Amino acid sequence: LIALAAFGVAILSAIYAHRAASHARRANEITVKNALHPHRLAVFTALVEFLHFCSTYRTLQSVGKVKGTNDLITRLDRFKWEVAQRGPLDMAEVEKMIEAAEAHAWQLQRSLGRLGEPTDHRADEEYFAEEDKLHKVLDWFASQEKEAPSIFEPYLKITQQPN
Repeated sequence: LIALAAFGVAILSAIYAHRAASHARRANEITVKNALHPHRLAVFTALVEFLHFCSTYRTLQSVGKVKGTNDLITRLDRFKWEVAQRGPLDMAEVEKMIEAAEAHAWQLQRSLGRLGEPTDHRADEEYFAEEDKLHKVLDWFASQEKEAPSIFEPYLKITQQPN
């Protein structure tokens, strides 16, 4: 009888220990996610600002706010530095988006370099083809700027431990 009671207590202890370990793991996950929240938010802000800057670069160039592609490359370097300062944030989709933004920024730089200043008006097929490529890249930046909040949402959402 005593052995049976001890066996029952041991089983209950094992069940409670398993539940406690499960809750502790979940609490750790929430703590890590909440600790990363400010860094992830900073990366989100930096990414959206960079995407907007790139999507409006040709317009900024037309009105004289930026000259050539030096401002673009400077902004790209600053963006990469801002993201690197936040460390690994465990956001696979976002990291892919950042890599794609960097690659498209280089494409933008090449297209702008080939086209020259917005005041240069050449009328050849090569110029128009390059201008079409430029518009596609600019449209990509604009579409990614709109998609960024939905990609970041799972990483920025603060969850609570279930009851």
